[in-house]
Amino acid sequence: MRRFYFLALTIFGIAFTQPINGNITFSSPDANLGFLTLEYINPARSSAVLGGYINPAAYGRVSHFEVNLGFGIKSKSTIQSRITLLDSTETNSALELPIDISIEDAGGIYGFGLGTKFALLGLGFGILKPYHFAISLTGNTTIPLYISRDIQDTIVLENRSTGNPHDTVTVTWHVVDTTVTRISGEGEISLDAKPMFFGAGLGLGPISIGAGFKIIKYTGGGEPFMTAHSISSIRITGTSQEYGGSVTGVLSFEDTVAKVVVLSDVDGTRKAFSVGANLSLGFLKLGAYYEHGFKTSITGNYTYMAIHGDFNTVNLSNLSLSDVYIENGELRQDSLISGEVVLSGRDTVKNEFNEELELPAYNAFGVGLSLGILDLFAGGSIPEKGNIATVYGGAFVRPPIPVVKVRAGIDVNVTFFYTDNDVLIPLSVLPYVGAGVSIPLNLGKVPFGPVLGVPAWVDISAKSNVLSLTSKIIENMVGTEDFVIEDTPNPLKTLSFGFGVRIKM
Repeated sequence: MRRFYFLALTIFGIAFTQPINGNITFSSPDANLGFLTLEYINPARSSAVLGGYINPAAYGRVSHFEVNLGFGIKSKSTIQSRITLLDSTETNSALELPIDISIEDAGGIYGFGLGTKFALLGLGFGILKPYHFAISLTGNTTIPLYISRDIQDTIVLENRSTGNPHDTVTVTWHVVDTTVTRISGEGEISLDAKPMFFGAGLGLGPISIGAGFKIIKYTGGGEPFMTAHSISSIRITGTSQEYGGSVTGVLSFEDTVAKVVVLSDVDGTRKAFSVGANLSLGFLKLGAYYEHGFKTSITGNYTYMAIHGDFNTVNLSNLSLSDVYIENGELRQDSLISGEVVLSGRDTVKNEFNEELELPAYNAFGVGLSLGILDLFAGGSIPEKGNIATVYGGAFVRPPIPVVKVRAGIDVNVTFFYTDNDVLIPLSVLPYVGAGVSIPLNLGKVPFGPVLGVPAWVDISAKSNVLSLTSKIIENMVGTEDFVIEDTPNPLKTLSFGFGVRIKM
């Protein structure tokens, strides 16, 4: 189970409180583009080059020459949470580490597209910002770890009252103390999916149809690790049922009580083909698409190893008993006992592969509706075991404001891996609320405009990641009390802005 907990936390990202620092960076270009204009994301409204990534019917509605560009400003926010690295037992306390999940939207160029049209035939090409996920860890902190264990032992002591130099005594060692445990995290792991797409379409009055092709390049890897290392002096007390009194000692303890390491390297390419259509009847617009992703191989290696100390196996070693003896029926000593506290047992989990990972073919579809001032859309790939799947949906309203186009709504995008054991491992959970405005701009009215005479739209968006909703989804998907999200920031602190331009000639 520890493997799943750590993997889930790795997919969502972890960032420890100071002085441990961590960061998760992600980008979801299609979600970000959707707030710039619904022509990019609603299959019913697909009419710009970048909209061909979702619905290739967009290619049938491009102008004679068209340029699309969208970019955003980086934003960052933090979720406060807690993870239990070591469970509490009869012999040790739990290791509970406060964690800040630092979530950063990478910003940058969301997408760039070029299109042209010959009679009824439209052609388009585009590149999206890579779907990106990366975690980095660095630093350390300390946490107390309480140990309590009784150890039965037999020792040989001098009995000064009887003169017997080899008196065998049964002793119970009471090992009770609080150790200092240093938690460290370091390294980075990342995954990128870089989309490139192109296609063609026909515009037949209110109807547009199109077909497109996608090439997605997967790269990634890293070597993140977490360790919990104890270096302490532990007090012990020895008592016997045969003799009165007691003896004490201070023993050294140094051990790695928990360690988790992930090593990975990923490389591969996936191709997909899609067809789509939409219908525009003024106040009513309808659209749909179908996409088939071809079977592919992802090459690389992966190693996961988790080691946890078993405190039921605490033992004592190299005890110095030369100054311990029996006198007048009691245990006595002239100096403190020294020695070591050791863990002789480990719980270890290790999984590894170094081979080609076969990703099966997938099928995806999406639909969209625009009716009056309301826009609705949803889509995604059909989940299949052993494959990555994405589902999304959105709802927007468009107030009838003259000249400019205004919209506001919510967009949710979830990417997950569906394991062969029916477990959904989330790769990203991105719910957004936001608004956007598109402003017509005739560049013919600016200096040198009469020569250029280029009409354009300027798109502006503001969106906020609903981290309170994200946190609940994360907790439910992880499904363990070892991971608890305790606080989320005000939505205004997650606000980010986007800008774009669409030039149509």
